[in-house]
Amino acid sequence: TIEKKLITEINYTIDEIFDSIKGEWLQHYANTSLEYLSLDSRKTSNPSKTIFWAITSESGDGSDYIAPLYKAGVRNFVTQKKQNVSKFKEANFILVNNSVDALQDLAASHRKKFKKIHIIGITGSNGKTIVKEWLSSILSPHYSVVKNPRSYNSQIGVPLSILQIRPEHQIGIFEAGISKPGEMQRLEKLIRPDTGILTNIGSAHDEGFKDRREKAFEKMQLFRHAKRLVLPGRIKEIEDQSKVTSLLKSTSILTWGKKGCNFEIEAVRKSESNSSIQISYGRKKFLFSIPFTDEASIENSISCFCTLTASGYFKSEMVPAFQNLHAVSMRLEMKPGIHNSIIVNDSYSNDLQSLAIAVDFLKQQHFKQNTVIISDLLQSGLTKNELYRKVATILEKKKINRIIGIGNDISKARNLLGNIPQQSFYRTTGDFIAELSKYTFHDEAILIKGARAFSFEKITRLLEAQLHETILSVNLSNLAHNIRIYRSLLKPGTKLMAMVKAFAYGAGSDQIASLLQYIQADYLTVAYVDEGVKLRDAGITLPIMVLNVEQ
Repeated sequence: TIEKKLITEINYTIDEIFDSIKGEWLQHYANTSLEYLSLDSRKTSNPSKTIFWAITSESGDGSDYIAPLYKAGVRNFVTQKKQNVSKFKEANFILVNNSVDALQDLAASHRKKFKKIHIIGITGSNGKTIVKEWLSSILSPHYSVVKNPRSYNSQIGVPLSILQIRPEHQIGIFEAGISKPGEMQRLEKLIRPDTGILTNIGSAHDEGFKDRREKAFEKMQLFRHAKRLVLPGRIKEIEDQSKVTSLLKSTSILTWGKKGCNFEIEAVRKSESNSSIQISYGRKKFLFSIPFTDEASIENSISCFCTLTASGYFKSEMVPAFQNLHAVSMRLEMKPGIHNSIIVNDSYSNDLQSLAIAVDFLKQQHFKQNTVIISDLLQSGLTKNELYRKVATILEKKKINRIIGIGNDISKARNLLGNIPQQSFYRTTGDFIAELSKYTFHDEAILIKGARAFSFEKITRLLEAQLHETILSVNLSNLAHNIRIYRSLLKPGTKLMAMVKAFAYGAGSDQIASLLQYIQADYLTVAYVDEGVKLRDAGITLPIMVLNVEQ
């Protein structure tokens, strides 16, 4: 699995990696077998079996960390910056023109080894991660599934995800995101989906393209070799585009929507917390329910259903799984807030479409008071006046009571938000936090919607209900040291009995007892028989005294 700090498991030798990428040897010390590929200099797992991939980006050059990594035991490196290898005599070095391109070459080579796996590729302006996670949760009980961790859908995230594919996997579900022309062609070579999903075309990353039609065409590049493509009907940005028709000439396009679509939505019935969706496909009719009533969740669930059906993986026993779908972490995450409030945390995306979705979800919580804390919307492709007029329309339409705007742009556009009853504006997140004490948040729903650059997680932490917990950390090495000290103070021949009742007082009786057995304690003591049985099941062979024997 990929860890938070960009480490993925692999099973290649350094020579096999060299054969898969376009590079040259700076130094070839030995044909090492490798188990991990790391892009993060701060964390290496099993250094001697790790290859460090030095990525050069605007935020820094990974090559700068080669020396400390070598000192820590790493002996395999890929870099696009020439090194003085005489300093690292026992290491393998591969020099490449571009480290990201080389990572993608390795992933493309890896993908080609798996011809039997069915790959589902997902792109769109919103909903990619949710559709991916929901498809995975529905399919996983029936098939072996691999997918992107979280939202690893970038030029670096996709190759790291593809490298997770193993022989046992039957289905792969990978999302791909782009911000400018040319990027999807590169990702398509890695993913090569059999089935494609286009969730929608919205305003996200508009600034990277000439217009929406160009953006739609670039996204469709993902499906140029797909057997089938599932998408909502009537997407104006791709309708009548001869370029799209030519691009997808061998792809079967299946639409969902109202009349005239391949999957016809016959009815959507909403209750207080559920939606029942009826769909006809050919001569068959299907009915399933989801535990959501917002439009985005309904559309995402329909994308999932249509994809399962079109690709031949749908089973009738999957219907209950739709009712058990849950909100995806990092997307419309709901938490208890201070003073009987709730917090809807949606800082995963920050564009007009996701704002409308989040506000819709907020209103469904049925609080009289609704507050939106929002940052500048970045990279919208609109002028500032156009952008914040649209923001005002979204908030006014849903009758939001209070807005707290944070950022230079939204502060300057406050006159466009005049119809919202309560308004406050701040230049920075810190400015707002400094005045947080003057606000009363009580019995209300609070939407926190900010671009990552604004660090709104600081606001979320302050407004969350404080759920206290206690963590007990046990250092086994220190425990062993202490016992040896105690033993050194005893007379020779004195036996040592260790009390591990109540499952070692919550510290974990298996682990504590294993340590005591290793350092040759003489006896263990527990309170009840079942605790002793558990230790025997764990392989503990020391004599065990039971203090409370049942009569």
